[in-house]
Amino acid sequence: MEIAVLVEPVDGSGFRASTGAPLALSVEGRTEGEALRQLQGLLQERLARGKVVLVPVSGGEHPLARFAGQFRDDADFQDVIGIMRERRLAEETGGEGG
Repeated sequence: MEIAVLVEPVDGSGFRASTGAPLALSVEGRTEGEALRQLQGLLQERLARGKVVLVPVSGGEHPLARFAGQFRDDADFQDVIGIMRERRLAEETGGEGG
């Protein structure tokens, strides 16, 4: 399992590594690595006592489902998709998009 961790400098004392809910933890260390190791240890201890699960929620249709596919046959929108594709390709290859 991987989770997002915020690592930030703390004035004059090193670095802070912190996570959000449901595993809201925060530690400080002299270096980024030290803070991350401490946080990883706390996370392992916490997860040894419990676990994180994903719970499906059914409450009907997704609120944005009614918009899905609304531009499928729209020629102008297909042009927009083409432009985005060209620009993405240009960025990936180091060229200029247009």
